[in-house]
Amino acid sequence: MAKSRHKHQRKRGSGHRSPARQAARTGRAAPVLDAIVAQIEARAAEAHAAGTPPERVGAILAEDFAGTPAPVGFTTTLLGHGGGERARAVLAEVQRRAPDTLLALTFAAEVARVVDADAKRAAGLLEQALDGYAGTEAAGPMAMHLLHGGMVLEAHAVAQERLFEDPDEEIAQEAHAQALELLYARAGSGAKLARLEREALARFEDRGLFYRLREELARFVDGDAELPYVVASTVREWLEELCEDGQDPLELLQLDDPKRAGLARLAVERAWLRGLDDEDDDLADDDLI
Repeated sequence: MAKSRHKHQRKRGSGHRSPARQAARTGRAAPVLDAIVAQIEARAAEAHAAGTPPERVGAILAEDFAGTPAPVGFTTTLLGHGGGERARAVLAEVQRRAPDTLLALTFAAEVARVVDADAKRAAGLLEQALDGYAGTEAAGPMAMHLLHGGMVLEAHAVAQERLFEDPDEEIAQEAHAQALELLYARAGSGAKLARLEREALARFEDRGLFYRLREELARFVDGDAELPYVVASTVREWLEELCEDGQDPLELLQLDDPKRAGLARLAVERAWLRGLDDEDDDLADDDLI
């Protein structure tokens, strides 16, 4: 028993950096990160500047958006800095450098829609882009291009697939919400929805998965005797960080105060989000709050 505990302590020590070492590492990385961000911002400013030659703008786009859709709405910026001819000149350079790519096709679709008012051609270009789209981290911008092109159901599908992989992807969240909003607006106006559109709304309204998750979570909690100790330990740890010197963490949990009741809830949710950690297997009964 003592041997396993000693081994466990060595494992814990080797897996965690001291705050001082972590701060030093972060401090060294900060200048590098700042330099990268500054370079990205400088290139974006150059691309947006009215005096930058179209060939240079096209080169920046081809380099910075390789393998991804064009920045949504950039054509409108170009229109304000030289009209349709400038937008077409930038597009020509992008197509020369990156022909038939996701970047070139989505940019060409936006130019066709915004500059030439050719919705049919824009839709055709977006369909080509969608055919070559392999489901990347650029799903959010891709879905936005589809939305602006009137391809609502396709935008919904692309955004939803991305959110299955990464629920925190903000652009995909926005595209997904806008697509559903447009579908609901169509349904509310009395328009006849296609079968796939009706199915998309039905899936969104279905709460069956949430109910199943609730049932499984209750089953998990009831069947794990260690869980209350783990949650209690992480709650206490978090509250100790908030306490002033000499203050009892339990004083923060006076539940007759609505604000402190909310604090308690945040502490418990944080404990759940952290999950179970095998380093907490030596918790004692007095760790319970």
